Amino acid sequence: MRFIVLSAAILGGLQGIVITLRLFFRDGSQGSLAFFLLGWVLIGYAFVTVAGLVFWRQPKRIRPMRWAQAIQVPWISMPGVVYKFAAGLTGAVAFVFSHTGEKYAAGYETSWKLGSSCKLSLLLNAPLELGINVAPLAVLFLLREIQREASRERPVVG
Repeated sequence: MRFIVLSAAILGGLQGIVITLRLFFRDGSQGSLAFFLLGWVLIGYAFVTVAGLVFWRQPKRIRPMRWAQAIQVPWISMPGVVYKFAAGLTGAVAFVFSHTGEKYAAGYETSWKLGSSCKLSLLLNAPLELGINVAPLAVLFLLREIQREASRERPVVG
């Protein structure tokens, strides 16, 4: 179990860092808002990578890894703000609400990917989507089981 958690965090974070750095140096004019958002994405992937490395070296330090997975769970899109951040694995399930002319529609959407991805947008007209990324949610449950196993293995002093 621990290997799955580590590989999703460390390899996913490193891939996200590489992808984000490529966006910094691509041709085309990007405004200061794009660089600001790319900076935050880079910080997010760096945090996920460091949390994985901390968990690899010190398995009892689970809190950074929990935060690294928790920031990947929300899958939100609405007019003005889009936040979809994933490092390593994506398994998103979302309810989608759309409005075209005088027609309204609602449904669900799934997205399954291996690899890091991020969509962070401000001030764009985006459809309303509310969902969760189930892959990091599953990792959070695995972390809880890893912590339970570690607490059972501790010797009782007394």
